[in-house]
Amino acid sequence: MNMSALNCSAIINASSSTNCTAWSPFVGYSEPTELAILRLLAYAVIFVLGVGGNLLVILAIRRPQMKSVTNVFITNLAVADFLVCLLNVPMVTTLGHLGYWPFGEFMCKFLSSFQGVSLSASVGTLIAVAADRFKMIVLYQRPNTKIYQAYMYVALIWISSTALPFPLLLFSHVIQGPNGKDLCVEIWPDASSRKMYTLLVVILLYFIPLGAISVLYSLIIRKLWSLSESQKVSQQRQKRIVRMLVIVVILFAVCWLPYHILFLYLDFGDPQITYSMLSAIMSTQWFIYSNSACNPIVYAVFNTNYRREFARMLRCKRNERRAGKNNEIKMNRKELEKNISITDSCEDDSVTSCMSTTAI
Repeated sequence: MNMSALNCSAIINASSSTNCTAWSPFVGYSEPTELAILRLLAYAVIFVLGVGGNLLVILAIRRPQMKSVTNVFITNLAVADFLVCLLNVPMVTTLGHLGYWPFGEFMCKFLSSFQGVSLSASVGTLIAVAADRFKMIVLYQRPNTKIYQAYMYVALIWISSTALPFPLLLFSHVIQGPNGKDLCVEIWPDASSRKMYTLLVVILLYFIPLGAISVLYSLIIRKLWSLSESQKVSQQRQKRIVRMLVIVVILFAVCWLPYHILFLYLDFGDPQITYSMLSAIMSTQWFIYSNSACNPIVYAVFNTNYRREFARMLRCKRNERRAGKNNEIKMNRKELEKNISITDSCEDDSVTSCMSTTAI
């Protein structure tokens, strides 16, 4: 499965690593100007919303009233999304615009594997938050997860997330393409290894996690609906939280499904590469990055606490700018009054004393 910026092996179904040096999916591909501008604008929107929105989510947990186990996991998801939008989106946008890899060997290996790490961390976080809701609502007799335990789980999620993308550190390389430009590609020992890795990633990071999460939320929803009327009233907050988390999972499933299907098809279907296929590859990448930008919007729409915190932080920022402008006006006013007073004093002195005062 392609987790790098440009997977020559996956795109042309190379049977050996040497074939990868002789082909590039961008050779002979002249993207229409209108499409290039549209793609740049689309990625710019993702970058602004993803970086800004996820930064607000990360900063929101600083408030004592926002510190909860669920919010710790949501913040962890925001950290993964923030890093993807900050690092991967600009790189992929630049690659799509230039048609070659200008960032060198280290960034090729790092970004190829980091997208896999962030995906693994996101999946692990979604499972953790679903399991925590299940424990709190269905297995309510058991002790709730503590804040410090949530931070331990987060650390464990990130450590374990480096395992599956590790082969990308080994097999991602910068090579010279047929047009003399550098390409960041995955060069696997053979085609079967690449296919098995693609299949493993799809199973472990998509189908199995979504299956487990679906079962957990189904049991949670059934439990909430089985409550008595008085209990349902007291559990309204839990229902709102579960609804928000379910929407986050659905967005993840929808945004990543085209990407997984496309690269399964590229690896196992032996298709002919056309301009339409290249556009489909770029479109699926846009969808996976848009998932990182959508989550803060979901929190703002469906969670009152996050909406209140976002408004407070944005209001504080506006007040700071307003205070800065007011201070600047006051300083300019004082400077003007000082100059007026200097001018008035000069009217009673000689020309020489006036010149020396203004020089100071």
